[in-house]
Amino acid sequence: MKRRIALINPSNHEYDRFELAPPLGLLVLANVALNEGYQAKLFDYSLPRYDAITSDIDSFYDSAADEILGFSPRLVLFTSMCLNTHVSLLLAKRLKELSPETLIVVGGPHFSAIRDETQRNYPWVDATVVGGEENRSELKSNG
Repeated sequence: MKRRIALINPSNHEYDRFELAPPLGLLVLANVALNEGYQAKLFDYSLPRYDAITSDIDSFYDSAADEILGFSPRLVLFTSMCLNTHVSLLLAKRLKELSPETLIVVGGPHFSAIRDETQRNYPWVDATVVGGEENRSELKSNG
């Protein structure tokens, strides 16, 4: 069975998906993962197809975590801009609660800027990545 990596693009807010932009960084990392022999799946919660999941704030994190863990990833990678960091962190926390053995890695512009604070304040985050494709060796060693 191939090792599995889930790549997560959070919505701007649990209710807010008005600003759609393709998660280019995650798409590059998915390509790297595929080339390294992983099975990769992108979960883009900014897309309208997730209306049913994101329409109820009380169940958003549970529904999204169930969907992601249904893929059985060994590693979950989150991207984040400042506006959606809280969504990434809360979803990552829920994933770690449900599956402590799953590695949680965050990256993207905002997490890159607050790497030390993230590692210090959010113990459910296993690693914070600065940069993108050049982290191929980390992907190999953690997957």
